[in-house]
Amino acid sequence: MPFTTPIVLRVPHVEGGYWIVEEPLNFQSQIFTYPDGKPKNYIVEAGSVTDLASVPRLPIVYWLVGNRGAAAAIVHDFLYSDGIRLKLIESRWEADEVYREALLSEQVSSYLANMMFWGVRQFGEEHFSW
Repeated sequence: MPFTTPIVLRVPHVEGGYWIVEEPLNFQSQIFTYPDGKPKNYIVEAGSVTDLASVPRLPIVYWLVGNRGAAAAIVHDFLYSDGIRLKLIESRWEADEVYREALLSEQVSSYLANMMFWGVRQFGEEHFSW
């Protein structure tokens, strides 16, 4: 199973729909590997902040993809904010591919996972921290 730890979140004492990761969340990729060939782990640190999935609240879009892939969204948010700085990823593309892989591991259909992947490819760049 690619997620080796459960999601543990708490709502912070501020407004805005954000959550705080209480315990590390680990995703083990089957696509990306370390130089020695072992599967790469993406570990979201406790204390990280997430908004889960930033899905537009347009009725048809939210109906299709809202409330899906929470763990994948947490990993993706962390990789976007800290992945380069912590040398967990080499590029935004890697973060987005990990997101798609994580969505599929959460049993999101390949059609929806690809739709969500292309959504972050199209609209996520302004949120990515180099």
